[in-house]
Amino acid sequence: MIATARVTDGSRYVAKRARVWLADDTGTGATPALAVIDLGPGELDWRAAPHIVAAVADALDRGETHYTARSGIAPLRHALAERIGAESGVAYDPRAEILISSGGQEGLFVAVQMLIRPGDEVLLADPGYPTYADAVRLAGGVCVPVPVDPTAGVGLTADAIAARLTPRSRLLVLVSPDNPTGTVIGRDEMAKIAALAVERDFLVLFDEIYKAFVFDGAEHVNIAAFPGMRARTVIVGSFSKEYAMTGWRVGYVAGEAHLIQPITDLKLALSICSAAPSQWAALAALTGPQDAVAAMRADLAERRAALLPALAAMGVPHGNPRGAYYAFADIRSTGLSSADCARVFLERAGVRTLPGHLFGPGGEGFLRFALAQPVPAIRDAMTRLAPIVGELKPNEPQRRGGRR
Repeated sequence: MIATARVTDGSRYVAKRARVWLADDTGTGATPALAVIDLGPGELDWRAAPHIVAAVADALDRGETHYTARSGIAPLRHALAERIGAESGVAYDPRAEILISSGGQEGLFVAVQMLIRPGDEVLLADPGYPTYADAVRLAGGVCVPVPVDPTAGVGLTADAIAARLTPRSRLLVLVSPDNPTGTVIGRDEMAKIAALAVERDFLVLFDEIYKAFVFDGAEHVNIAAFPGMRARTVIVGSFSKEYAMTGWRVGYVAGEAHLIQPITDLKLALSICSAAPSQWAALAALTGPQDAVAAMRADLAERRAALLPALAAMGVPHGNPRGAYYAFADIRSTGLSSADCARVFLERAGVRTLPGHLFGPGGEGFLRFALAQPVPAIRDAMTRLAPIVGELKPNEPQRRGGRR
């Protein structure tokens, strides 16, 4: 009976989290009068480059359809070690310190399960990507939200983190560039966070999934490169965003061997190994031409230039995101909740966004706009939304004061 209750409770928890997203699906209301412009999803309309696709065909022709080494194919782990070293200056042993996961999502889940114990406190940005909190709760950990002001454009700070540390603090989840706010933590602030981690002795799970997409002079900084941080940092990354490979499910986890070994053991229990053909495709992505990545980044810059000024012209602040491909727009002046505003935008303008409360209590009053469509579609979406926002904004006096 006890074992059955545990399984039931876990399944109920996971199902409850799924229902939260389904209940807030802004596509369940009235049918929009206009064709829908979808600015909600966390993936772009780009396709993987031809040489990546060709690598899968070559792998299949060679019979690469069997289990691989549990940590992933050796050439990919070596290539990743070289890339991480070149980008951050931190060296990792590809034999014992890099794991190929089935997407970044699996990587962060198995990492959290092995890095914390029941009762450990984990610090998370609020608002933030909800999967981290899910992983912490399923591991028996305690989520400690660290409030972030999405309008400030600075992300987590050492001072905000320090204010919420306790003797039970075990892990900080740090995401830069961030989803949903698009903030990029600067070098000076990252150095302060690193010094705090060393001083107060906690681990850092560093998510760099959007590292390829920084704008306006921003710099991607890896916290593992700071003094004392290699030993206490686990890096999670992915090929999904940078190489338009969301459906291929290839990610990675990097860290010191004593941290990576238990993470690898759990990955083995879950999925044995990541899909062999996708791993060979990831190798081609990493070692082949990077022209498509540069073209995607340039395209995103144009999309940002279409979205951000248009939001500002409507009187909708967005915190000046300098990374990833999102804008977290402040719609509190409309007088509507995030869910209601997203529904109005869809039903009246045919523009789909994600309501901010899905990213935690701190996201209430915001909508996430993704740069998921080409420039003409984004401009069309902004043209549709402008009069609606203008109609709603007279409600502003109803929402005086801060949100916290």
